[in-house]
Amino acid sequence: MTITLLIAGCATQGAASKPAPTTAPPSTGPSPSAATAPPAPAATSAFCLDLTTFQIGVLVWRNDVLEEVKQGSPDLKGLQQRAVMIEYIGEKMQESAPADIAKQLRAVRKAIAASAKALKPGRNVRDVIEPLYNKRITPAFDAVDAYQGCPRNS
Repeated sequence: MTITLLIAGCATQGAASKPAPTTAPPSTGPSPSAATAPPAPAATSAFCLDLTTFQIGVLVWRNDVLEEVKQGSPDLKGLQQRAVMIEYIGEKMQESAPADIAKQLRAVRKAIAASAKALKPGRNVRDVIEPLYNKRITPAFDAVDAYQGCPRNS
């Protein structure tokens, strides 16, 4: 506690020793960069707490879908169950997703849902793979996979 008081006292003393500005800057509102910068998500938000789990889940699930399809007799029920778990995590994350990644997160969730819905006996393999691997969706998967906008806990 003493250390905290000493640090606070030094910070206050240091601030008091600086000369006061002679003129106040004009008040024109928030700067343009501050207005366009999305707020950083809280480290304790569902988005940040589950981001790594979601990223790994999506990566593994996409790979599992390819592997199961290559084998010729995919475990449809197992893949669907994993898709439901990923979707559950993604749904909770969506509520607190920062604006700079929310659209991509939503697109990834929709792609997984569309692919999982196509996991039915007798269904065309392309119906399962296409939502996950196409020119339109790949940037969203890449953005979610590379996203690191959450504060790190020390």
